Amino acid sequence: MAIDAASLLFLSVTSVLFLAAALYAVGYLAREAQSGEHHNDDEELPFVIFPEAVFAGCLLLFLATMTLVAVSRHLGLMWVGVEATTLASAR
Repeated sequence: MAIDAASLLFLSVTSVLFLAAALYAVGYLAREAQSGEHHNDDEELPFVIFPEAVFAGCLLLFLATMTLVAVSRHLGLMWVGVEATTLASAR
């Protein structure tokens, strides 16, 4: 794994877009919490608002896998990262 000029540019753009999405998500999730429409039917779950926790986890997983794509020098590992970004965003 290494970072060249193109990887650094791609990683910078990805990080700025992640920051924008995360800042928007904070407001969005706050509005969802105020609306009181939580659909947590299973009381054994560790999160009070489970869908929001899944969203935050997938958002962080997306950032991690996009970082893997940007720093990967191995084509197979890069392909795994691209597929993982698809799985993280399709949830």
